Amino acid sequence: MSLSDVVLSMPPANLSEVKLRPVTFLDVSKDGIVEAIADARGPLKAFIGLNAHGVYLVEKDAEFREILEDAYRFCDGFGVHLLAMLQGLERPRYRNTATDFMWAVFSRLHELGKTVYLLGDEPGVSERFAQMLEAKYPGLVCGQHHGFFALNSKEEAAIVTDINAARPHLLCVGMGQPRQEKWAARLRSELVCPAVLHLGASMAFAIGARKRGPAWATGRGLEWFFRVLHEPRKMFSRYFLEIPWLIARALRYR
Repeated sequence: MSLSDVVLSMPPANLSEVKLRPVTFLDVSKDGIVEAIADARGPLKAFIGLNAHGVYLVEKDAEFREILEDAYRFCDGFGVHLLAMLQGLERPRYRNTATDFMWAVFSRLHELGKTVYLLGDEPGVSERFAQMLEAKYPGLVCGQHHGFFALNSKEEAAIVTDINAARPHLLCVGMGQPRQEKWAARLRSELVCPAVLHLGASMAFAIGARKRGPAWATGRGLEWFFRVLHEPRKMFSRYFLEIPWLIARALRYR
């Protein structure tokens, strides 16, 4: 599916496409993403940030690739900038990480009187993050639940019922990639809300349950070092196996 088919509403000056192989994404500003989420209506639309791990999954996981083709996808991560340059493409103008721009989304939805449902991470994380949001934006959070539940279970069915009863404008899902995307895609026809934003570990970062790295590092493409430092088992293969494979692949595409 062409990205022109999934763009909701966006001033042309703030939007362009980057034809990175094997996936095209939107080179869009933070404000553009915020307004697209705020304006979402109709069937559930997924907003997915594309990082190097996501590009790797596109290459290796057919189900994830199909989900991404029907999503509002944008650059999230220095690795995507690097792959674009290695393929001989112009470097994207924007890099938007949910951990950073989600606050602008919450502020905008609060202004509009719309609500958010939080789903994801370990027990207690979404609850503490909900309390943080409610202190800043009273009335914004209409429900929350942790992400450690069995798929296709009675608990999952109860969560879907709770989400639909709350009728949020935005469902924030943080279960890690690609679990979160596959979960939302499988239940897309059942969920009664117009937008889902995939947050990964953003809620845990926000409350300090996980370490992200200092701002000077995240802004210079060095966040990977701190992620490996704090979560070596989880992040080793992502940065030391996947990235070299992607670099070789990018040079081959070029």
